[in-house]
Amino acid sequence: MKKINVSMYGGKSIFGGREQPYNVDVTYCDKCGQCDFYKNGTCFYARRLGKNCKIGRKEKINGRKSRSLAGREFYSKWTNDECYSKLEEPKQTLGIVDDTVILNIDCMKLNENNIPVENVGFGLSELSYIPLKDFTSDLIKQICDLRPRTLFNDGYIRAYYEEYIPKFLDDLKRNYKDIWNSFISSYPEYDKEINYVGRRAYISSLRNGLKIRSNFSEWEIKDDYIICEKWRDLYPFNARYGEVKIKITDDLVCEISNNEQVDENTKFYD
Repeated sequence: MKKINVSMYGGKSIFGGREQPYNVDVTYCDKCGQCDFYKNGTCFYARRLGKNCKIGRKEKINGRKSRSLAGREFYSKWTNDECYSKLEEPKQTLGIVDDTVILNIDCMKLNENNIPVENVGFGLSELSYIPLKDFTSDLIKQICDLRPRTLFNDGYIRAYYEEYIPKFLDDLKRNYKDIWNSFISSYPEYDKEINYVGRRAYISSLRNGLKIRSNFSEWEIKDDYIICEKWRDLYPFNARYGEVKIKITDDLVCEISNNEQVDENTKFYD
């Protein structure tokens, strides 16, 4: 199987206490070339301690503490590996691997009969797998209509139908247009305007000229920079306001405050 990611744990804790030996998780997968998650630079084995993707494989390698020569050599070997920290944990709610759809939606899972059921608990959501041919419009509707109840059975989990399902439908519309069009042709009532306010997006994916507000200032995207012409000065200089220009990097994100900030090119962080 192909090695696709290396994650390291252990070492000296930032909170003090006893130092732990270095441990490495090496992820392998021979389906990564047909995996939509991998194409987006993500994998459920990367940094995920709970239930992982059943298609790949993770190998744990135990090392030594950093103060030993063997520990330093172990650390150097793996942090210099070409796959070290290469992938992130997926945030998208669905993806296709070869001919299988993987669903990553909190508070639900598919049972043995491929029927959506509640999956309410603590920790990470449980992944669901279904053959692509069985991922029908009727099943999508059942997922949308599911109403998981709270752990104490005192009401419905509002986040499911107010946050998780709109994100699921948005992922479906953006990334799988054929499936989306088939679903909407059968159930047009689900073709609603999605509210993106509060979500976080990569600034590099937002259009030129867009205005972004922070707590005290307004910024504008200009080519490869975000610029604030009247940034409030926090330092004891004479000028109270000044222009600040920041180079846009791939990891720079902002919170969406207006739906008009979003278009088909917007890439979300969450």
